[in-house]
Parts: sequence; C-alpha cells; structure tokens
Amino acid sequence: VLVLAAFSQTSQSVIPAAITLVLWGIFAFALCPILQLLIIDQAFEAPNLGSTLNQSAFNLGNAAGAWIGGLVVASGADLADLPWTGALMGGLTVLAALYFIYRQRHLGAAAGLAD
Repeated sequence: VLVLAAFSQTSQSVIPAAITLVLWGIFAFALCPILQLLIIDQAFEAPNLGSTLNQSAFNLGNAAGAWIGGLVVASGADLADLPWTGALMGGLTVLAALYFIYRQRHLGAAAGLAD
C-alpha cells in the first residue's frame, strides 16, 4: 500500500520509478510463498485444493485490479491516479484481512470458553 502511494509521486522520473517498482515487486511477491505455506498448513486435509484456491484468489485479485483500473482510466481520471486507486484497494484488503484475523481469534477464544 505504501509503495503504491509512493509510486504516485515517483512515477514521473525513470530512476525513482524503477526503484519503486523493484520495491513493489519485492514486497508483493515475497509474500506469495509465505501465504502458500500458511494455506497448505491450514488445509491439511486437502492441501492441493487449498493451494489451488489460493492461486485462484491471486488471479481474481489481478483481474479485479485490472478491471477497476480500467474503470478509473475510462472515467477520464489522470493516469497518475492509478497508484492511488491501487493503494486504496490494497488498504481495503488489509482492513478486511485484519477484520478476519480479529474475528478468527475472537471466535476461537469463544469456542475455547465453550469447551
């Protein structure tokens, strides 16, 4: 999210834009193996299905991002607004993930009390 926000400022110059894109790639793709491992660990009864659904979710996110970016461009917005759109979508995703983590911990604690 922060790298996308930074890209809105660095995209006008080649060197800063290249540095920002390298950072974006590092942060974005460094998480993929970690998430894959967590999914396989949680889906111990069907690890192949879990892995497949994880990759499908990544592909769905890519498609949704391209579609939303296309809507932003078609609306007449400046291309410099695209990184902000991506940062907003990433921020919403982080909020959703935090909500689900909180909910899982809260429900897990409640289930532990019921035992």
